[in-house]
Amino acid sequence: MQTYAPGPALPLPRAAAVERRPSLRRVLRQSWMLYAMLLPALVLLILFRFYPMWGILIAFKDYKFAEGILGSPWVGLGNFQTFFASRNAWNIIRNTVFISLGKIILGQIASILFALMLNEVRNRVFKRLTQTATTLPYFLSWVIVGGIMIQVLSTSGPVNHLLKEIGLPAVRFLGNPAVFPWTLILSDVWKGFGFGAVIYLAALTSINPELYEA
Repeated sequence: MQTYAPGPALPLPRAAAVERRPSLRRVLRQSWMLYAMLLPALVLLILFRFYPMWGILIAFKDYKFAEGILGSPWVGLGNFQTFFASRNAWNIIRNTVFISLGKIILGQIASILFALMLNEVRNRVFKRLTQTATTLPYFLSWVIVGGIMIQVLSTSGPVNHLLKEIGLPAVRFLGNPAVFPWTLILSDVWKGFGFGAVIYLAALTSINPELYEA
């Protein structure tokens, strides 16, 4: 019995190759609505993420408002040398690192603990109301949050008024250098722990309850 070995694959016709790889014009014509939906997000990304990076040049210039960024004289690393040579450089770096680490660590801990507690709630109405109330501050502007903190934590605010009523001395939350970093950290935790708990709560719902209890 005679057998035939398969020969080399014949090249596809030019028309078939064109059909397999559609042109850019055809893709845009078919999916223009998707690209139109993407356009606003792209514009916001350029305006608020990429365009502000132009201001990085200020760090390397002797910036003068009247002359603008391009017109200001170039000083290279002169501003950085001035900063690190100042006596407050170490305090500024230390406070920045301390506040940043405090926000990250305490924020994550608060979000995880709140998600664990909220996951144990069986009353769905109370659970939804609590989740909504704790998530709402995340969507407030920092300008609004700052105004709230100034009114609440000032020396004549309700917090210090309550401390005086129970016989404790007033605390300068916004003026004491030892207290103010913690004020920044805890205000950031208060603003974001509810939204962070939503993410962890979504992860907890995908875990097998038997494994979670074990």
